[in-house]
Amino acid sequence: MTPRSTTVSWRRRGIVLLAAASTTLGLAVVVSPAAEAGKPEPPPPTAQLQILQVQDEETFLPDAAPDPDAVGYIRPGLPFSIVVQSQTLTGDPLPVGTKTNITLSGSGYSATATIEKDASQVTLTGQLRSATSNFSLTAAGAKNSGYASDTVPVVVGVKSTNKTNGLNANETLELGDCVLGADNPTCVSLSVDGAVAGNVLLSTSECATFPGTGVDCTTKKGKSTLVAQTLVDLQPGQVATAILYCDKSLCGNGGVTQFVPLVDKGNTGAFAPAEECPEKGVVGEGQGICVDFRQSTRFNAGDLATYILFDDDARSLH
Repeated sequence: MTPRSTTVSWRRRGIVLLAAASTTLGLAVVVSPAAEAGKPEPPPPTAQLQILQVQDEETFLPDAAPDPDAVGYIRPGLPFSIVVQSQTLTGDPLPVGTKTNITLSGSGYSATATIEKDASQVTLTGQLRSATSNFSLTAAGAKNSGYASDTVPVVVGVKSTNKTNGLNANETLELGDCVLGADNPTCVSLSVDGAVAGNVLLSTSECATFPGTGVDCTTKKGKSTLVAQTLVDLQPGQVATAILYCDKSLCGNGGVTQFVPLVDKGNTGAFAPAEECPEKGVVGEGQGICVDFRQSTRFNAGDLATYILFDDDARSLH
């Protein structure tokens, strides 16, 4: 797995909390600078909480997936586990001297947990029955506990296929029951030029809330493409082919070269337009990932099939 980019990182993003004071009538109260200046500064944190893992119980991620303390992965309707650790500010496990309560919160999810005396971490479970949007999950200590909070993005796999026994050479893995249409505009398949062992994951997730995509999703009439994850552990010299399918409702007009996919090389959280492959079926030296327009095509009266080759971890979207 390649080193993570230093341009964009999912690790430990700071959170700015904006609080609005209000009267019983619902009117905003303007706090004077003098009053704000008179408030005591909260003491600096003496320890930190770290979310080590957010993952559903039936998903087995390959090594190609991002580190579990950097981004979580769950699927709707499946129980997932959350592991939170008490740490020193330098990242070492920090056993607590007394029972310590922590809270976890995210879109549609909230829970409390207790780290027992002399322990440094706690595991709890949750379940989101119908959520399809990616979200952020925060672990925080009680007020004045001295803990700095931690937040990680959690990716929700709307559709997914998880294979635990690898792939045979040139075997094609499809994304489960994925059928293109205006309400499901993205599907993906994966094959590798040689056999691979271990876990393989294909999934699609909401684009607008996917870490690193920003406003780069192709959207028409309120419908948007999805982000495809093709996570497989490749050996040096192996090349994988992901075919990224886009429904004609979003990608129906123009030639195949007009739809340059955005790719996240190495799963760093930074998406950028894919470079063109130098020739059919070949990843250029130093590219790691490229779009093969020579193989890309249209089918089913306008649906788009874009071939993306990679020898590194990858995510993609139209």
